[in-house]
Amino acid sequence: MSVREVVEGHHTKRTKGFLSACIAYGFITIPTLENILTQLQLYLIVGQVAYANQCLSQGELINSLPINHSRLSTERAVSF
Repeated sequence: MSVREVVEGHHTKRTKGFLSACIAYGFITIPTLENILTQLQLYLIVGQVAYANQCLSQGELINSLPINHSRLSTERAVSF
């Protein structure tokens, strides 16, 4: 969240690109963690950062991942 404070809420192309890269990094790396609770906490944090910095589409995508993950886990449990 410190990027938002540094730019005082007004992003340039450069700072917007940096934020997009950070959010994308979270999108890629969070699913590799083994602990589900840690994953959910990090999804929440990354989603909050995205929304706080007006990255709405990325925020929506990040917030939909835990829901899709829980559906997938439920389907796997039922199929066994």
